[in-house]
Amino acid sequence: MIKYLNSKSNDNIKLLKSLFKKKYRDKMGLYVVEGRRIIEHGFENEIEFHSVFFSEDSVYVDGNEKLIELLESVDLPVYKLESELFKSMADTENSQGFMAIVKKREYNFDKEYHKSILFIDRVQDPGNLGTIIRTADSAGVDLIVYNKGTVDPFNSKTVRSAMGSIYYMPMIKIDDNIEFFTELKDAAYKVVTTSLDTNSYYSDVDYGEKYAIVVGNEGQGVSDEIMDISDVKVKIPIYGKAESLNVAIATALMLYEAKKSC
Repeated sequence: MIKYLNSKSNDNIKLLKSLFKKKYRDKMGLYVVEGRRIIEHGFENEIEFHSVFFSEDSVYVDGNEKLIELLESVDLPVYKLESELFKSMADTENSQGFMAIVKKREYNFDKEYHKSILFIDRVQDPGNLGTIIRTADSAGVDLIVYNKGTVDPFNSKTVRSAMGSIYYMPMIKIDDNIEFFTELKDAAYKVVTTSLDTNSYYSDVDYGEKYAIVVGNEGQGVSDEIMDISDVKVKIPIYGKAESLNVAIATALMLYEAKKSC
């Protein structure tokens, strides 16, 4: 049953608004997606929604009929919001009149199952991270691991950039770089790290069947402590005058090159 809401003081509205802040996403295990297509995609693939919100204006927009009809039949909380209230809640003008709260999936590192790993070291731009998540999903990466200093994968800008891949891409956060990489090395993973200080190119490496590709911060690159424990340092050739590639582009090149080894 769809309920009508027109007050910011409603508890469901307060929850929705709070989830645009990381501390509440972490506490509640929830995050927000915006847009008709990403919500439709979630329903098509049996994603676990907490609740869905739509603007009363969206009822009159061509193309929305299918989703609204679905929302009338689903067994979860659905709220129709007064138009100005919805606009005040939305984080983007391109929400198309739809938002949903999604339950985060919990993952653990399984060295028997996760053969290909992408490790993200302090990437800070939400758009870059979202593109990396989407690319890793497309390239069939088994697991993304990220550390302290990396932007939250579930903030609104990252979610928009990742699109539907935010639903599926297994991700875990680690607190201790050395402990995690020691575990990788003990399990015979090859750790391949991006670096400008090397003569080896990313296309010349045998990544093997079990590997972890490491990409680093936009300005500083990969940290020294991770660099020191790496098996191989590689670079991507620059043929023009640019100093470096965008981290999301570099990640895409390496992930698809590594896929050839599988």
